[in-house]
Amino acid sequence: MIALQNGTEIEPDDATPVECPVHGVKTTWGQLSPIQRLAVETGLDTADDLPCILAHSNHG
Repeated sequence: MIALQNGTEIEPDDATPVECPVHGVKTTWGQLSPIQRLAVETGLDTADDLPCILAHSNHG
C-alpha cells in the first residue's frame, strides 16, 4: 500500500500513473525500477535543481 498526499491509500498495479509535479515527468508504476518504486513508496521528495528519480524509468 502507498499513502497518497491526500491521505488515501492505494495498491498500485503496472498501469497506475506516477507523476513528478516538480519536473513534469509522467510514467506508470510498471515502468519504474525497484529503486524508483521504493523512492515513491517512501515519499522521497525532490527539488527542481536536482535530477528527477522518475526520469530514468524504462518508459522510453
